[in-house]
Amino acid sequence: MNDSIAADIAAIIAGFGSAMLFFRIERELRISEEGEVTWIPWADWLLIAGTLVSLLLVIFPIVGLKSRPSMLASLPMAGCAAASIMVAGYILGILAHYRLIFGKGRTGPRDNPEPAERWIVILSVVFAVAVFLLVLLGIL
Repeated sequence: MNDSIAADIAAIIAGFGSAMLFFRIERELRISEEGEVTWIPWADWLLIAGTLVSLLLVIFPIVGLKSRPSMLASLPMAGCAAASIMVAGYILGILAHYRLIFGKGRTGPRDNPEPAERWIVILSVVFAVAVFLLVLLGIL
């Protein structure tokens, strides 16, 4: 994958992540005004991390570094792979947070994190880090 394709992918992820983050913040502020407890769900941290990875490990090296040492040549590709995994994990995690999947039998107030959400986030982070390292080292 060349830098142009990596930049395109990272821009899409960063745009999606930023838009969703503003939506989520607006929702939490509205809930706070109603006197409810607010928090950042664990799943949202996947989206935040994926957005930051896209901006800092993909876009920045492409536009901000004139040359990258050989090991860092695949940094944008590794960042894209990791950010993609985190965004995919976010989708499943936020569905689990709202008990739309893996929690339909649970009742009462939601926890932060919901049990299924916790496992989705943990597995997504572990998988994203592993793939990041494997791509960076040229194994994948």
